[in-house]
Amino acid sequence: MAITKEKKRALVQDYMQRISRAQLLIFTDYRGLKVKDLQELRRSLAEHDAVFQVAKNTLFRRALQELGRPVPEELLRGPTAVGYCFGDLGPAAKAITEFARSSGILVIRGGLVDGQVIDADGVQALADLPSREVLLS
Repeated sequence: MAITKEKKRALVQDYMQRISRAQLLIFTDYRGLKVKDLQELRRSLAEHDAVFQVAKNTLFRRALQELGRPVPEELLRGPTAVGYCFGDLGPAAKAITEFARSSGILVIRGGLVDGQVIDADGVQALADLPSREVLLS
């Protein structure tokens, strides 16, 4: 069933609102994950002020372009799910990278931090950072 133009506009607006609030976007390939696995990941991210959402590539690309944050094509190729981190970057990135490692299915493609594109190793580096409280002390 085709998505109506109104629904597409609403999705783009939702993406833009989330992208604007997020300090970090993590692009993943979720192909092969079960709904139960996605729910588990979403629950673990909720503790860290983060959200995990399956994205429609063309509409997500449009939202990024309207916000002036284009990303390389390889980040939005194939089935894509995006992790939005609204709070402390480290714990949310760690939750996603640990889930990817334990599941063996989720593949981290890269990320976007304050308009800067990072690769999967950059996301892992963020996950390895100590918490904000530890850094401040």
